[in-house]
Amino acid sequence: ITVVVMIRVVSGGTADPAMLAFAFLGSAFHGFFANVLGGLAFVIIEEREFYETLHYVYISPASFLSYLMGRASTRFAMTLASVVLVLVAGTWLLGLPIALIPADPGLLAIAMILGFLCLTTMGVLVAGLAMTLTHRVWYLMDGMASLLFFFSGSLFPLEQLPAPLRAIS
Repeated sequence: ITVVVMIRVVSGGTADPAMLAFAFLGSAFHGFFANVLGGLAFVIIEEREFYETLHYVYISPASFLSYLMGRASTRFAMTLASVVLVLVAGTWLLGLPIALIPADPGLLAIAMILGFLCLTTMGVLVAGLAMTLTHRVWYLMDGMASLLFFFSGSLFPLEQLPAPLRAIS
């Protein structure tokens, strides 16, 4: 909601409603990058530095990967609830031209499942790096989430990127 208000103020109220909707949806879905991808690295920080139980969790008979997937599923569900609330409240408060019921719910479900699997896989990789690092791991998780968010096309249309960066994204 803040992003749309900022764009409206900067543009003097002349911003294109489709661009406002694009920016609103991108900022609403950013939570998945931060909470699922970066959240798995934060699990390592929590368990190791706050609760000091990482070694107990790691040597337990249960698979550590299963533990991480369970934590990722919880973060995904909480983020999904947050995104739905932001979409409903933002669309209602801001009057943006966003269809709250998707044209193809099955395609949305497939995209969400694939997105969860991709973000979780990358999150497990970042969590593995977090296990080998000792200080300032949150910079790594925030940096990875921000970098992927930048190249995802959620923040602005990818056509606006220079050709080499567009190829990377």
